[in-house]
Amino acid sequence: MPAKGEMLKVGEIAQVNNDPWTQAALKRLAEDKAPSNVAQLVIWHVADGFDWDTIARFSQGWANSQEITLARQFADRLRETLGDGKSATHAAALYGEFTARDSENDSRLAEFSKLLEGKTVLGLTYHTGVPVRPTGPALACRVRLENKEALVQLSSSSDDGTTWVPVGKKFSIPLVDDQTQPKKASEIITALAQGVLDHLTNARVIAGPKSHGKPTFQIRIDNASPLILNGLALAGQETPAGTSPAILSGISLPPHRSMSVPAGGEMIERLGLKKGARLVAADFSDL
Repeated sequence: MPAKGEMLKVGEIAQVNNDPWTQAALKRLAEDKAPSNVAQLVIWHVADGFDWDTIARFSQGWANSQEITLARQFADRLRETLGDGKSATHAAALYGEFTARDSENDSRLAEFSKLLEGKTVLGLTYHTGVPVRPTGPALACRVRLENKEALVQLSSSSDDGTTWVPVGKKFSIPLVDDQTQPKKASEIITALAQGVLDHLTNARVIAGPKSHGKPTFQIRIDNASPLILNGLALAGQETPAGTSPAILSGISLPPHRSMSVPAGGEMIERLGLKKGARLVAADFSDL
């Protein structure tokens, strides 16, 4: 640690460390705006050479197992990339599997896959088919079409990123409108993305004490996913038509963590948040 009163200089990593792995790690962590606790785990391994069991002991009390898994996958992918220019460790993704119980819905399966394959959903690249085991932090969505509704089971990678575990209870999406006419595939996909988002995150408006006679509020955001929540769009239960949602970007909220954001009374009023908040979009990723 620097001595009291010692002059410090801000410099480039190459001035103090010649290890290409350490240099690449620091640059990538900065570019990805990695959460500070995940970045610390990476640096302990990359720069200081600690193994992951030691890091797990050192970080007890301030880093959870999902953060350690993210840091470990980042380090493994970086090592592979520096070695041969290719990475065998896949980036976080949303895997999906659509099945139908009746012939009436069989024809729609290909339509859903065509709309989703390779597209970005909640910041994650969608891949058709759910692997037996994940290769790191990821999400999986199994959808069964039954008569007039779709039953959805969302799963996430386990703490160590090697198995699938259910996230909450199954939820359903109507396949027909109020007049029992089939909904468009794009409408069903939008409802599916919203259902996944509702299972992974939560936003609440909490009233605080008055300041200078004006009410104060906080918006509490919970990330229940195994991934980093980089940004979100927030609206209210009574948001007026035509009002743009509030955008929070660059928040870099680690997995299974929460944060509170101060909000003024004018913002709460403009977005119609007095009776609650709802998330309308989010951007998840790994490192």
